[in-house]
Amino acid sequence: MTSSISAVEVLAVYQRQSNDISTLSLQDASLPGISLPWANFGRDLQKSDLSGAYLPGVSMIGSDLREAILTRAWLYGAHICQANLRGADLSQSNLECSDLSRADLHSVSFQGANLQGASLKLVKGAANFRRANLSSVSFDGANCREADFQGATLSLATTPLIEVQGELKRTDFSGTNFQGANLAKACLSNALFIRANLACSNAANAILNHADLRWAVLRQTSLRDSSLIGADLQEADLSGAVLSGACLERANLARANLSGVNLRQAVLRNANLQQTKLNGANLSQTDLSGAQLMGNDLREVIFANASLPQTNLAGANLAGMDLRSLDLSGSDLREANLQRANLTKANLKGADLRGAILNQAILNFADLREANLCGSHCSQSSFKDANLWRANLETADLNHADLSFANLRQTNLIEAHFQEASLYGTEVTRTDFTAVRGLKVTDLQYTQQNRSETIAEIAYQVWKCKNENVLAQNYVIKATQDGNQITLVIEPQNEYKTEPILIAKILDQSHLSSKGRHKIYILSENHHYQTHWMDFRRIREQLFQIKFHSKKP
Repeated sequence: MTSSISAVEVLAVYQRQSNDISTLSLQDASLPGISLPWANFGRDLQKSDLSGAYLPGVSMIGSDLREAILTRAWLYGAHICQANLRGADLSQSNLECSDLSRADLHSVSFQGANLQGASLKLVKGAANFRRANLSSVSFDGANCREADFQGATLSLATTPLIEVQGELKRTDFSGTNFQGANLAKACLSNALFIRANLACSNAANAILNHADLRWAVLRQTSLRDSSLIGADLQEADLSGAVLSGACLERANLARANLSGVNLRQAVLRNANLQQTKLNGANLSQTDLSGAQLMGNDLREVIFANASLPQTNLAGANLAGMDLRSLDLSGSDLREANLQRANLTKANLKGADLRGAILNQAILNFADLREANLCGSHCSQSSFKDANLWRANLETADLNHADLSFANLRQTNLIEAHFQEASLYGTEVTRTDFTAVRGLKVTDLQYTQQNRSETIAEIAYQVWKCKNENVLAQNYVIKATQDGNQITLVIEPQNEYKTEPILIAKILDQSHLSSKGRHKIYILSENHHYQTHWMDFRRIREQLFQIKFHSKKP
């Protein structure tokens, strides 16, 4: 039933009772353009028409405003908390600094309205905020699920946690449409944006720490210099987004789509990027220390000057990548594909490269001190001038590898494969060559070592076979080198006798070149024997022509 009350009657009561019109029922009242500043309204305003009304500072606390028309109304500083606004129309109204806390905003239209500095604390309902001005609005614990903020301005808006009945309540924007919205400098920490649409929105310098953005759409969104510390972005779509300078420390980006994303100078320390799509992403000068990137295909990522210490890249595909001068110290690169990758001057100190594929990779001048390359595949790779001090290359495939001038001091090369490898100028002091495969003693003639001790250790290790326990335990083999001439000293221990046939077997295992002439000394029972100068092509025959030699070599 339409109210018969007129604007004249309302104004009369308003003036007579000092702005108090709470005794009036304004249901279905038609009062467009009425001026009632600071009025105290009653509860019944359902379906009333207050369009264009001048109502600054009015009190509508707990009022029933269902389906009320308040378009273009001036409600600056109005108190509308706990009101029922279901289906109301407040489009293009001015609600600046108003209090809408705990109000029911289901199906309310705020399209084009100005809510700057308003309080939407604990409001609920999927309202229409299209193109509304919500800058500096406080959304403390608000429930705005499925609301529409398309094209709205929420710069400097806040979403602080609020305690309700002893529990912290988060602002909920789940399923909300923020497409094209302006969220610049908004403080939206801890808010829920599950499956929200923020495509093409501007969230530059926004604070979204610990926000829940799972399955959210952030295509072409600007998050430049924003803070997303600890944010949950699992399976979010950030393709084409701008995150340069953003802080995503400890953020969860597992299975997210970051194709074509600009993350230049961003911080991704300890971030989870497992199974994340990074096709064409720009990660130059990005801090990825401690990040989880295992199993990812990173072949199209730009890593120029990025920092990746302690990063988990196990099983990642980095084939053919330009990784020059990158800091990968302490990183986990187990079974990673680095085939043909350029790691010149890269810092791989302490990195775990077990089982990694490094075939044809370039590691010139790389720092591989104490790195673990056990079982790695490094055939045809280049380690020129690389530092492999105390590195573990046990069983590694170094066939045809170039180790010229590399530092192999105290390196573990047990059972490594060295066929046709280049060791020119390589430093091999105290290097463990036990049971290496394919290495010739003559390959070591141009290496750098302590000639009085180290070459002897190398010769012994090269000759020692895995199953030759008797040889390993009971004979000491030493050697010295002068140019192309190698002098070998074989001395039995624990009263073992030196068998000529055993010596022949040892020398066969040494792969000594047939070029050049060598001396062989056999020490047995305090006597010293010396062979003639000999050609190793006839070694087996000449071993039985041992002559007495009374002096130590």
